Amino acid sequence: MRRPSLTRFLLLSSLFVLIMVTSCSKNTPGPNPVPIVSPFEARISSSDGDAEERVDGTVNRSSTTLDIVEDPATLSGQVIGLHFDDIYISNGATVTNAFVRFTAKEGAFDATDLTIQAQASSDAPPIGSSRFGISVRARTEASVSWTPEEWLTLGDAGLAQTTPNLAPLIQEIIDRPGWQPGNALLLIIEGTGSRAAKSFDSDPASAPLLHVEFDNSVQIDQFSVEPEPVDFDQEVTFRWSVTDTDGDPLSCDLDIDDDGVVDYALQDCEAVSSQTHTYQEPGTYIARLTVSDDTGASREKTRLVRVLIPQAVTVAAAGDIACDPANPQFKGGGGTPNHCRMKAVSDLMLDMNLDAVFALGDIQYEDGAYEKFLESYDPSWGRLKDITYPAVGNHEYLVPGAAGYYQYFGELAGDPAKGYYSFDLGNWHIVVLNSECSQVGGCGEFSPQGTWLRADLAANPTKCTLAYWHIPLYSSGGRASENMRSVWETLYAAGADVVLTAHDHTYERFARMDSSDNLDLERGIRQFVVGTGGSNLTKIDRLALNSEVFNGDTYGVLKMTLRSDRYDWEFVPETADGFTDSGSELCHE
Repeated sequence: MRRPSLTRFLLLSSLFVLIMVTSCSKNTPGPNPVPIVSPFEARISSSDGDAEERVDGTVNRSSTTLDIVEDPATLSGQVIGLHFDDIYISNGATVTNAFVRFTAKEGAFDATDLTIQAQASSDAPPIGSSRFGISVRARTEASVSWTPEEWLTLGDAGLAQTTPNLAPLIQEIIDRPGWQPGNALLLIIEGTGSRAAKSFDSDPASAPLLHVEFDNSVQIDQFSVEPEPVDFDQEVTFRWSVTDTDGDPLSCDLDIDDDGVVDYALQDCEAVSSQTHTYQEPGTYIARLTVSDDTGASREKTRLVRVLIPQAVTVAAAGDIACDPANPQFKGGGGTPNHCRMKAVSDLMLDMNLDAVFALGDIQYEDGAYEKFLESYDPSWGRLKDITYPAVGNHEYLVPGAAGYYQYFGELAGDPAKGYYSFDLGNWHIVVLNSECSQVGGCGEFSPQGTWLRADLAANPTKCTLAYWHIPLYSSGGRASENMRSVWETLYAAGADVVLTAHDHTYERFARMDSSDNLDLERGIRQFVVGTGGSNLTKIDRLALNSEVFNGDTYGVLKMTLRSDRYDWEFVPETADGFTDSGSELCHE
């Protein structure tokens, strides 16, 4: 079985073009309780709206002094986050000027050089208490440099305390497909030097003020494309809503590939309109919507459309796999009806046409010796070795340095000194981590693995992210561990979608959770425990918080289909009449 490519690719092929126009419909929009007028101003409105992320990653949301950016306690630089709620600017407006004005808490004269960016999100989540909860966020491409003048007097809030024009940052945010009036945005400040400003906790009336000026006489309130990216065999739908503050009738022209030719012309489209289209070939396109009124005023808006070949990939995952050949129930590798079922489970996978196998640790019992790998794992799961991406477990380390594991898998297991690595599969970014923390210098935010993980996620901001390791953070089987808490916090802050684990010899599915054990159906991570790979099974100890499904009497694998914007899961039992579980879920935005 050939190992799949780990990068996206495009297949040039000719497809039948299907065009269906959904006619404009006139809707009477409901009243907007907040008028959209320029200029718009908003102050930081809560204690956690302005925060400092120190060099150790801790986030201070309650300081009465906003130290930009030198921390007076450590004389080291920190990252400043400014979260502004309820920003009433229409999607499609042209931002002409924007700034943040601070109020001086202290005088300051030293040279200060700052860089300001925004979080690349159409509705920035609030600043939480998770370590590195500000710096790990994806940033806008646009950035603005600021070299503030001297701050002379306590209480000053003038030109010296006012940033340069931040219009490029605000424009990039409101141009995002998901932006709607009333959403939130987050500004991020880094650099060198020192300016001390009043925070919300110092004086709400003197908290940082955001000022935005924009032009919206002809307004594209919303312009989106769904899905994005789109598989070549899927229909893409453009949706938009437009208004004119003067009440003039509007016309809408849509150029689906930005070649200067209008593909669809719709008249009287002042309300909500939509257009469906199937592109002829895979590729990257720019769709341009031009809206005009009868006075000649117009507005343009573009959306990137990535048309891909179908990148759905199928994987199977489980851990706690191959029995020790010395186990009385090994029976030459065939096992018994209730034990050592690694051969039967691997037979399932041979018929699945898999692109990859995720082996979730404790791959070979009892001690991961190389000779045992050859006698037990290799004739069963080893038949899929060339598409297997392994994670190391605690039993592998019963051989010093997990030497047998690394000898058997070679470069497939990554650096033997680390046991953690990442790769791309289809449109997904996959992260494999080492939950044997003592073997790799710890799993905390300052550990080599923690530092590597933050850098890896920042360098791979894909829509869909999956991580897996051996010992679960959550489990009803009694063997959960807090070792990977910091890892979970980092994954959550970066918007990861799924975590797979094993260790407890059960199957369990959890609801989406944040980094503090709370149910979070919008941004939370879903964890699976899949310790059903063949060795033996165990029972429930105590039902864990937010556990949705639990089973402790069925061998099998978790089969997942990783699509461009979602994933499907199915627990496939070893026996035809065994326990099953299935579902589907969209990735985070």
